[in-house]
Amino acid sequence: MQVATPATSQLPAPTQDAIAVATPMTADPMGMQRVCTLTPPCGMHEVGLAQALTEGRPVVLEFATPAYCQTAVCGPSVEVLDDVRTSHDWGDVAFIHVEIYRDAGQTIAKPVERWGLPSEPWLFTIAADGTIEDRMDGPLLTLPDQLVGMIEHLA
Repeated sequence: MQVATPATSQLPAPTQDAIAVATPMTADPMGMQRVCTLTPPCGMHEVGLAQALTEGRPVVLEFATPAYCQTAVCGPSVEVLDDVRTSHDWGDVAFIHVEIYRDAGQTIAKPVERWGLPSEPWLFTIAADGTIEDRMDGPLLTLPDQLVGMIEHLA
């Protein structure tokens, strides 16, 4: 097992600035074949990351691909986060889901490349000032109580 501190991690880490990159949305799919591979699509494609950060909104950002997942936890992770999103009034918190692939599991999407993610799923919470608060990867995303706790201090 390898462990990296935030200072040595090659991934965006808590206390660092979020990478402000445009992300595909329902209104602007940015060349993606499908903005969301969950069936039915989740409700986290109405605002893009760059836009939310420019507006000074807190963000819950998930990178996952339900249809092309290699670990069998991506689809449930997106579903759980979407359920958490609709279970509370989160104020101006932007919930954003980004697919891993531009097409049928062949080409990595540009936001995933820009964030340097080596696997999926990943979840980041980002404060209104653009600073990453928390990050999680893998099956931990299926813990709704933990997600609620991470998001509560953003709202």
